Amino acid sequence: MVAQNFKIRIPTEKYRGEMLVLAATFNKMAEDISALVERVKMEERQKEALRFQMLQAQMNPHFLLNTLNTIKWNALSKEDRETAEMCISLGKLLEASLNAESELIHLQDELELIRAYEYIQTFRFNQKFEVRYECETKLRYALVPKLSLQPLVENAIQHGFSRMHEGGLIRIRVYDDRNRLILEVEDNGIGIEKAAMSRHARKRKSLGLHNVRERLKLLFKQEGELELIPLPQGTMARMRFPLLISAPYQDGGDSDVESAAR
Repeated sequence: MVAQNFKIRIPTEKYRGEMLVLAATFNKMAEDISALVERVKMEERQKEALRFQMLQAQMNPHFLLNTLNTIKWNALSKEDRETAEMCISLGKLLEASLNAESELIHLQDELELIRAYEYIQTFRFNQKFEVRYECETKLRYALVPKLSLQPLVENAIQHGFSRMHEGGLIRIRVYDDRNRLILEVEDNGIGIEKAAMSRHARKRKSLGLHNVRERLKLLFKQEGELELIPLPQGTMARMRFPLLISAPYQDGGDSDVESAAR
């Protein structure tokens, strides 16, 4: 065991009484340590794979961000303010995806990214839906996985409103439930079952939801989860994980995040 050979076992057939109990306990401890080491190795491999995918995903956005800036200034020169605003909103989302330094960001920053995404999609879908936000002010500095709400909102728009012409409504709720942060994205769309039957849903798997589940597992282990709940009309996506508050403080005139809270 000292040489890190966690597969070693003590033969129990030669012992009786307390020595047998001691040998069996030692063997159980060795099994638990071996299983724990294997689990840690597997989680590290998952993190490395995810980090590699993130690095790959960062290649194209750099080019796209530069291109967006060109389009934005071209639109402004022609006084096309709406196109310029869409470029600015998309640029915020791309910049967030490029920033690999932090996996957790403030809730208020995450909601700002959702508003940017909402602005783009309302033009794409000709204003046929609206988004309402219900969030307690005290939770604005709660830490959430970056770009975790966007796939839930995208899922509601793409699948929930695919057959609706108007009247779409998305409610985003954020609240504290016994020191667990709850984020809900509820829509009044066609629902899970009808969306699953559509041709678009059959062709394309919900990679965004799978990505969110995997990130919650890596960040919070068994304490992070995402579930889809069918409603009489529409669907609710509910995400929950431990509540972590990281309130900024003033240091030399600049707003910083307390490292101890992270």
